[in-house]
Amino acid sequence: NVVAVIQDGDKFLAVSRKDKPEELGLPGGARKWGESESDAVKRELLEETEAVGLVAERLYTGETTSAYFTELATSPVLGTNKEGALVCWATREKLESGPFGAYNKALFKKILK
Repeated sequence: NVVAVIQDGDKFLAVSRKDKPEELGLPGGARKWGESESDAVKRELLEETEAVGLVAERLYTGETTSAYFTELATSPVLGTNKEGALVCWATREKLESGPFGAYNKALFKKILK
């Protein structure tokens, strides 16, 4: 799996589960067979937020997830996406609460200095 880390001030680009706006996480998902991690990050970001990303730096590689600092070439479409998920800017505190809070907190601890 891969995740895109996109920060604007004290907020991060976030995506919810479909039809569950309170369940926020970073944009990302599974790699397709034969796909590079950087291509997977860009594809997932485009699918989930309609933003074009420029992968800048791998921040972390764990057993199941790699996180990449990603710059935006185009702006994300905020609000409900075509899959029914919420796309928004969220604080670290918001991302560290809710159903994915423990996962997000552990990830932030590893990637943020």
